[in-house]
Amino acid sequence: ELASLTDASKASIAGLDSMISRLSGMRSRCGRQIEADTEEAAVIDRQLAKLQIEHQRCEVRMRESRKEREIMQDALGHATQTMIQAVDTCKATIRKTNSNITRLTRTTVPKGLPDYTENFPHRRAAAAAKAELKAKAAAEAATLAASRRQGR
Repeated sequence: ELASLTDASKASIAGLDSMISRLSGMRSRCGRQIEADTEEAAVIDRQLAKLQIEHQRCEVRMRESRKEREIMQDALGHATQTMIQAVDTCKATIRKTNSNITRLTRTTVPKGLPDYTENFPHRRAAAAAKAELKAKAAAEAATLAASRRQGR
């Protein structure tokens, strides 16, 4: 019986030794994994710090851009209002001018009067030159028509 107890003890001790060896291996693997994870966490922390700095720069630039956009929108609104007012002023001036022209032409120049400017010397010379050009054109057209008839 003592021998069987000794054998059982030896088997138990061997089982414990193998378990301790397996646990030691697991502990060393876990230790190495913890070190690797710690290094990876440090890399991630450095990357995060860089990204946070970049994010802060972007936020500052975005706030500046928004301020500039608001200024430009205000300027555009003022320019649009000024343009609309200018167009309205021009329309009113055109209506008033056209109304005045119509009123003046109705009241100052009667429709039945002859054109007194036709007797001015430069007008008479221009009218004579125009009549001469028409006569030449008619003569050329007549000779062209006659030559076409003969050619047939």
